[in-house]
Amino acid sequence: MGKQLNEQEVEFLRETGFTLDQAIGTADIPIAEVIAIPFKLGKPLVTEEEEIKLGTQMFNLHKWYMRMSNEEMDMFGVKYRDHDFYRGEDDFWIYFEDLHAIYHRQALDVSIITIWVL
Repeated sequence: MGKQLNEQEVEFLRETGFTLDQAIGTADIPIAEVIAIPFKLGKPLVTEEEEIKLGTQMFNLHKWYMRMSNEEMDMFGVKYRDHDFYRGEDDFWIYFEDLHAIYHRQALDVSIITIWVL
């Protein structure tokens, strides 16, 4: 007879949709097909099918990107405060092409990931 699962394990399986075999590594976990569209300034970051599945904030960010990129901006500034990194206030610039990489979960510079989570 198998091990009885505790509440955290049951919750993990429920949230991830994994089977017990997938969670313990005895069954494969299906990998979603990645449909990456190439970056072109002013064009959508995602397909129409993907856009309707975006969360609220990702959808709002995509809408904002479409508006800004159509004004021929190719980057945007991000201001951080002392309490974010404890190194004073400053700002830096992020290219929309890097935003595209975030949407498609491609390899990114650590500094871009850091600001994304702020």
